[in-house]
Amino acid sequence: LVKEMGGVAPIALRRLEILLAMVAWFVWRGAASRTESAALGWSPALWAFIVPAAILDLGAFVSYGFALQTVPASIAAPIASAYPLITIVIARRLLHERLSRKEWGGVAVTLAGTAILGFG
Repeated sequence: LVKEMGGVAPIALRRLEILLAMVAWFVWRGAASRTESAALGWSPALWAFIVPAAILDLGAFVSYGFALQTVPASIAAPIASAYPLITIVIARRLLHERLSRKEWGGVAVTLAGTAILGFG
């Protein structure tokens, strides 16, 4: 689909579908009232994290779509599969979380698997 429609259109359509589903859920739950947002604990500080995360997520998927247009999927997919590593970096830098030895082992296996897929 990316090769036929380009790197942005299929991703934008998928994200629009998700957005519509979320809006329908909030309307169904009565989230249109201001008290519902507060009841969910969705403070302005939380939105300060949600909005940039959504923008970064969209940027990542558009970049992946662009990569699929320019290089074979066998090269783009292993790079995209490394996204959990970004989560680890963010957790370490922003939340000051520490990984155990077993978790670092998981990171090593993920990196090794990504490298094998990329070179294989």
